[in-house]
Amino acid sequence: MTISYVGGQIAGFAGTTSPQTINFALTGGLASVPAREDLVVIGYCVGSTVDRSLAIRNASAVDYTLAGSELTVSDTFDVNLRVAWRFMPATPETQFVLTETVGGGSGNANDAGHWTVHVFRGVDLVTPMDVAVVTASAASSRIANPGAITPVTAGAWVYACGGAASAVGGTYTAPELVDFRAGTTADTDDAQIGAGFRPWTTGALDLAAFTGGGTDTTNDSWAAVTVALRPRKIMAPHASHQLFGG
Repeated sequence: MTISYVGGQIAGFAGTTSPQTINFALTGGLASVPAREDLVVIGYCVGSTVDRSLAIRNASAVDYTLAGSELTVSDTFDVNLRVAWRFMPATPETQFVLTETVGGGSGNANDAGHWTVHVFRGVDLVTPMDVAVVTASAASSRIANPGAITPVTAGAWVYACGGAASAVGGTYTAPELVDFRAGTTADTDDAQIGAGFRPWTTGALDLAAFTGGGTDTTNDSWAAVTVALRPRKIMAPHASHQLFGG
């Protein structure tokens, strides 16, 4: 089965200690809301001065599955980035929740948050991650540079998400990625994020560093997550069905 794109969305919020419940409102793809067995991938970035413990959940407080590891980098402004995924159940969910497990919301009234959603159809239900998730991060810069990844399954798609923390954020660009969603939210500690995808063909895929994103300074920090999505296998009919037309 070929992977297809259902749609995406992006927004942000100023620093808060209230969990943020968000309705799916997808654009740019097949539908405005996810359907059963669609894979929802969410990136959540918070700008702070400390390590925040982020959470991405459904409305029933079930955590999305973490992609790789939650990333934080210590600098004058500390980026916190969590990317997580979830297959929609038989009754697809209409909302998701972003929060911080200690302080709620973004964790502090000074810490801005920004997030992206990308939804895919036709991803393998048993092994959605084709190979191990790749993470990357660095201090003294806001220029997110997703790590290289080498899928192993024909038809795989690569998704990449990068975020940064700074005093004055900006909006990334990434011409290599499809439906790249990018934005920034201002507060005492600004957050910015960008995420998109592209089909894989062969060999290692080493995406270029994001561009734009505002004026880079040594007070900033960034983190990125790269994921390879495995397409769902089409099961061959049982031999008896072929013989007897059952």
